[in-house]
Amino acid sequence: MTLLFDITFSVAVFVLTALGLLVILGLMSIINLAHTAFMAVAVFVEVALIQVGWGFWPAAAVAVCATAAVGAIVEMTVVQRLYGKTIDDTILATWGVSVVLVQTLALAFGRTTTSIAPPLSGSFSVMGELIPVYRAFLVAAVAVLVIGLAAATGKTGKAESG
Repeated sequence: MTLLFDITFSVAVFVLTALGLLVILGLMSIINLAHTAFMAVAVFVEVALIQVGWGFWPAAAVAVCATAAVGAIVEMTVVQRLYGKTIDDTILATWGVSVVLVQTLALAFGRTTTSIAPPLSGSFSVMGELIPVYRAFLVAAVAVLVIGLAAATGKTGKAESG
């Protein structure tokens, strides 16, 4: 049972990442290889704020805003110039942005690993196996996100026939 839940959790994390890529590609019509670098910006901001005493949720809100600000800067300075360009140009430019962001984070925060406590603690038992509450919450949240995104795209993404 633990193995099955661990696999489900891993799939949920991959699906969450893929959904981000899907939404970005669908909205911007470019291949954005800087996607994970933006996730890294959010994570590093979150960890830095928690290390100075912030709570998880306020730090998460600031991390989202900080990442959105970095994303807006990259959009205005790099991505806007890519609209209408070939796929090679978009891949190369966004990969370059990713390298710059990741190296900047490494210079600012170092290359050591760190961790933070999950925002939801505790566990519950399923067939004698303990399942962490946070992991179960993440799996459920990703399921709701997939269903919500499918419903939204089902209503807005249909081509008109006529």
